[in-house]
Amino acid sequence: MVCGLLFFVVFAISNTLYWEGEAIVSIPLSDPVLGVFNLFRSSHRFILPVYYIGFVALVAFLSVSLAAERPAWLLVCFVAAMGLQLSYRLPGVQAIAEQASQPEQARLDSAFWLAEMQQYKQIAVYPSYSCLYDRVPMPFGDPEYWHLSREFYVYAAKQGLVSNTIRSAKRNKNCADEEQRAESADWRSDTLYVYLKDESNEYPLAPPARYEAMLTPFEFGVYGALPTAAH
Repeated sequence: MVCGLLFFVVFAISNTLYWEGEAIVSIPLSDPVLGVFNLFRSSHRFILPVYYIGFVALVAFLSVSLAAERPAWLLVCFVAAMGLQLSYRLPGVQAIAEQASQPEQARLDSAFWLAEMQQYKQIAVYPSYSCLYDRVPMPFGDPEYWHLSREFYVYAAKQGLVSNTIRSAKRNKNCADEEQRAESADWRSDTLYVYLKDESNEYPLAPPARYEAMLTPFEFGVYGALPTAAH
C-alpha cells in the first residue's frame, strides 16, 4: 500500500507551479509523458487517497494517544489544524452558497435554442466555457460571459448534445487546440457552431471564412451549421 500511495504522490505532482495565477516554475515534459498524464481528467486528484488515508491515520493515532493518557497537546494540535483548514475553505464555500442561492437571469431565448439544438447531436461554442478565462481583456474574463457560455451547455445537456467543454486542468494545451479548431477546422454536419463576440463586436475566435455564408447573427455572436445536418 505504501508503494501505491507513493506512486499516487508522484503522479499528482504538477510540472508547473503557479502563484497568484502566474506560472513560477515549469518543467517541460515530452509528449509520451504528457500522454500518460492525460489519461485522467486531472492527475492532481491522485493525492486525495493519500490525504484521506493520512487523515484517518492521524485520527487513529490521536485516539490511541489519548486513550493511553498521553499529553493533551496532540489533541490541541489536531483541533488547531482543523481550524486552520476550516478558515481556509469556509470563505469559498460561503461564496459558492451565496451565488447558488441567487436566481440567475437568462441571457438566451431558451425556447429558440432548445428547438434549434434538436436538429443536432453536438454543439461547439467558441470560446468554450473554460477558455473564456484566458480571453483578456474583458469582457471574456467577466462573469457575464461565463454565464452566457454556460447557458448554451445547460441547454445542450437538456437536449442530450455532446459539447466542447474542455479539461480545465489542461487548459493551456486544450485552449490552443480549440483556437486551431475554431478558426480552421472543417465543420461537421451533426454539429451546431456558436461563435461569441466581445463588446467591441470582435471575435476572440473567428469562424472559418469559408463558412461565413452559413452564419446567422444573434445578440451575442453568430451561429451556423452545414446544410446537410439531419432534421
